[in-house]
Amino acid sequence: MAEFRSVEAKVDIPAFLLALFLSPLVVAGVFSWLVFPVAALGFGAQPYLVFGTPVLFWMATRYPLGFRQFAVGGLVAHAIFCFFLIVWRQLDPTPALQERSFLFLALWGIPFSAIWSGTFAEFYRFFVQFKPS
Repeated sequence: MAEFRSVEAKVDIPAFLLALFLSPLVVAGVFSWLVFPVAALGFGAQPYLVFGTPVLFWMATRYPLGFRQFAVGGLVAHAIFCFFLIVWRQLDPTPALQERSFLFLALWGIPFSAIWSGTFAEFYRFFVQFKPS
């Protein structure tokens, strides 16, 4: 069973922001030969920053900094985002072409949200551990 961090755990804001912005860039750079991660960077960075930041911030104060926990958290957050997009599309009687393509791109972003969130946890743990005093 995973141990929870105390609620009083403080988030190191510079390390958090550096890990937040660096993780998608590094994943895209390392796997650039696949082309998909680079394209995902262009389409998925905005939902990652808008919806992932609060989830990752909340998780950084309560969960151990591990790839698996944060990957699952990012995956769940993005899946909830996609669920609300689907509900919104069903409630709108005249969906536009842009909305359909946005939903398509959002569904493609599910695996990348998990990879980026897990990579965020590893970078954040590294930056916090080796912070100069």
